[in-house]
Order: sequence, then structure tokens, then C-alpha cells
Amino acid sequence: IGILAAVGVVAYNGYTSSAKIAAAKANFSSVSKFISNELMLCNIDPDHYPFDQTNVKCGSVKAQTIAQYVDAAFKKYNYQGKYFYSYCTKSSHFSHILNEALENDIQIETSSAFDLDIVSILKDTGKIKDSNYVLCNGFKRDDYISRIVKLINSGHKNCIPILDNYEELESLRFKINDEFQVGIRIASEEEPKFEFYTSR
Repeated sequence: IGILAAVGVVAYNGYTSSAKIAAAKANFSSVSKFISNELMLCNIDPDHYPFDQTNVKCGSVKAQTIAQYVDAAFKKYNYQGKYFYSYCTKSSHFSHILNEALENDIQIETSSAFDLDIVSILKDTGKIKDSNYVLCNGFKRDDYISRIVKLINSGHKNCIPILDNYEELESLRFKINDEFQVGIRIASEEEPKFEFYTSR
């Protein structure tokens, strides 16, 4: 009887453990599907209010959430630097999404000459000002360089080209009329994992 009881307890404990694991997996699956569905709705409709709340639209969630995380980390580690959230224009060029993003006190990151045409329109319509940072990322061909130079020479001192190589600096410094800021892209030594691989 004692042996049978011991076997029964072990079997029961194993049954309850596997039931808990199965329940946890089911809960995880349900939550994952819910989050995935909400994010898909956000891609379709930036005016959707995700996660059953009524305060923040999809278009604002990312900027506000990231800013909150960074602010909390700064306070935790007593970091004295400043944080600026930059919206990457290539993620979406649609005006209604850009306008929603710009309501969150953001900066702009560009990747091409085309993006700087968008910046010019945003400036002309008062959506962004000279105080906004425009971070010019990406490999810079002549038309991209010329638009960066035009923007800085027009008085937008917070336009910061992020250097991809030394040649870009030479192209810029002979065409920009005054001192200007630059950023430096840190190279990564990791091997490419697929054909379109833009990490550096």
C-alpha cells in the first residue's frame, strides 16, 4: 500500500505540474495573440486606441512608452545626459502618421535625399522648427549631401549628418558655410545574416 501511495503521489504531482505548464503556455499564447492583433490594428489604423485604453492612440504609444522607459532608467542610474526620441521617416512617409508622431515632441531621423524633401515640407508648414534635431543617417550620395548642406546653410544648425565614412565628412566640410555638428556611426563586427543587411 505504501509503495502504491508513493507512486500515486508522484503521478499526481507530475499531473499537476504538467497542467500548470499547459495553462501557462495557453495564457502566454492568448496574450501573444492579443498583443499581435493590437499591433496589427495599429499598422492599419494609427487612430486606434490599443490594449483597451482610451488615452493614447497607436501613433503615440511607441514614442511615449520608449520615453518613459528611458526616463526611468536615467533616474535609476543618475545619468545626467539628455534623451531625444527620433522618428525614422522611412518607417512611414504617410502624412497622417507623421503628424501623429510630431504631436509627441519628437525629432526626425532621415535616410535619404527624399526624406529631406519631407523635412522641407514639414518646416514650411510649421510642423518642425530649427530647434528640432534632424539626424541624417544612411549612405550619402551627392543629392543627399547637397540637401543636407542646403538645410544647414539655411540656418538649421540642429541638422546633424551621421557619418558613414570619412569621404562624407570631406564632402560636407567644403560646402557648409559655418561650423556644424556631426554624429559617428559605430561599426559592428557581426557577420551579415541575410542579403539585405544594414546593421553596422
